[in-house]
Amino acid sequence: MKRNEQLFHTYFKKWIETYKYNYVTPVTYRKWENTERMLKLLVPQLKVTQLTRRSYQQLLSQYAETHEHQTCMDFHHQLKCVIQDILDEGLIKRDPTLRAVIGGTRHREHKIKFLQPEELEKLLQDLNLGKGLDYDYMILLLAKTGLRFAEALGLTPADFDFDSLTLRINKTWDYKSATGKFAPTKNKSSVRTIALDYKTAARFAMLIQNLPKDKPIFVPDGKRIY
Repeated sequence: MKRNEQLFHTYFKKWIETYKYNYVTPVTYRKWENTERMLKLLVPQLKVTQLTRRSYQQLLSQYAETHEHQTCMDFHHQLKCVIQDILDEGLIKRDPTLRAVIGGTRHREHKIKFLQPEELEKLLQDLNLGKGLDYDYMILLLAKTGLRFAEALGLTPADFDFDSLTLRINKTWDYKSATGKFAPTKNKSSVRTIALDYKTAARFAMLIQNLPKDKPIFVPDGKRIY
């Protein structure tokens, strides 16, 4: 296909494969892939050379019908990155993103995603903390430390320091991929050391003492986590 006949979603797909694949985290790359799928859905026949302020605004407005404002902003910023290269290559002469209006549906009232202290206490009392390491123990650790879900899944016995009663967070577990693997933390500031209370530390010292030092304690071998 000639360069001036290339579809926008095709150009976008090739661009992220060149500039984003293996250069961003798998979670971030999937966000770029989602944008590519939306382009294919919304403007399957739009050619790169047909990118004008009008066609671009129509694309944004169509996307905004079913997405909140912040999501629309993220969509726009990703498209703008790619369109800048299209401009630099001389495939179009004017920036179609200039003075684009970013819409979006009204911000929904999101449900509260945390427990009140009395609710947390009831949850902890209801945990079945038996001899085996299971998800009740994971809930206990989440409650005591404030870890993110993926951070807890990425914990190995080597991350525990029972002499100093601390827990080192330096990785996560990519549970969203089919294979599952260790992944970086959300950002650099997420790499940190967390204090453990004596009772929690004593529980986990017993539970993980015979486990492989480099294997995640909450991810059974070969089992997909959801």
